[in-house]
Amino acid sequence: MIYSELLMVAFIAIFIADLSGFPDVVKEKIREYTRLDIRRLRPLDCSLCLVWWCCLLYAWICGELNIWTAGYSATLSLLAWPVGNVIRLALDLLNKWVNAWAWYFDKDNER
Repeated sequence: MIYSELLMVAFIAIFIADLSGFPDVVKEKIREYTRLDIRRLRPLDCSLCLVWWCCLLYAWICGELNIWTAGYSATLSLLAWPVGNVIRLALDLLNKWVNAWAWYFDKDNER
C-alpha cells in the first residue's frame, strides 16, 4: 500500500517541480523581497530532489521508513525526469488533439 502512495507522491512532486510553475513564483517572490538573484531553489525546482525528499518525508510520517521504502524512493526519484518528459509529451499531444478538434468544429472555418 505504501508503494502506491509513494508513486502518487512522486507524480504530485513532479507536477509541482516541472509543470506547475510554483518554483518560479517562489523564486520571483524571494527576488522581489530580498533582491537576491536566485537561479536554483532546491529541492523545489529539481524534480529529482523533490521526489526524493517528499517520498522520504511521507514514508517517515506514515511510520514506514525503512531500507525498502528508501530504495523505492530513490528509484522513483531517478525516474522523475523521464516521467516528467512523458507527462509533458502527453500534455502536448492532448493540446494538439484539442486544437485539431477545435479547428474541425470551428464555424468560421471554410472547408
